[in-house]
Amino acid sequence: MLPKNQRLTSNRIEYLLKRGKKNGDNFLTIKYLPNNKERNRFCVIVSSKIFPKAVDRNLLRRRLYEIFRLHPKMPITPSDMVVIARISATKLKFQELNQTIIHILQNLISNS
Repeated sequence: MLPKNQRLTSNRIEYLLKRGKKNGDNFLTIKYLPNNKERNRFCVIVSSKIFPKAVDRNLLRRRLYEIFRLHPKMPITPSDMVVIARISATKLKFQELNQTIIHILQNLISNS
């Protein structure tokens, strides 16, 4: 689990889903906006349509949170991010998810 200062509030999540910039690939979508905080803040959304069982949803969610915990300084400018998992993400192992997140975050840095 991420520390409280790296988690998003529900109001900010709704705002990001409506107005955030979008980037992603076949496995994950990231909606993001820069923030005026000193660190990145994250939220992971895994729909029950992707995994009907909560055990499976929580496993994917925990893996994604662990990847963000391991890479706290990506991207360089502090941002708020909502990560939305797609159905194809269910087949990925931890290392493949890690590479996917790093690739998407590097694209965010290069597009900024």
